Amino acid sequence: KMSEVFVGGKMEELKIEICKLLEELSEGGINAEVQYTEDKILEDSIDSIVYIEFIVEIEERYGFEFDDDKLEISQFESITELAKYITMKGDLQSE
Repeated sequence: KMSEVFVGGKMEELKIEICKLLEELSEGGINAEVQYTEDKILEDSIDSIVYIEFIVEIEERYGFEFDDDKLEISQFESITELAKYITMKGDLQSE
């Protein structure tokens, strides 16, 4: 089960997965390594279509829906913030 991967606070694995997914969806327009290292969501390099595709993919992988107020990429200032939100909403917290 997917959530077992994150038990024990393996936030870094989720952050890497987020960065790789953004790179894949942007067809290389986003560099996963740069995103991860700088821990920034580079809004300029993520267009709204890529972000919507990202949300849909994350919702399917982790079985939750983003709150309406989180549907704008500007709501997340860092990859860490986004990973924390996914962890909370996707019920991936370690007990």
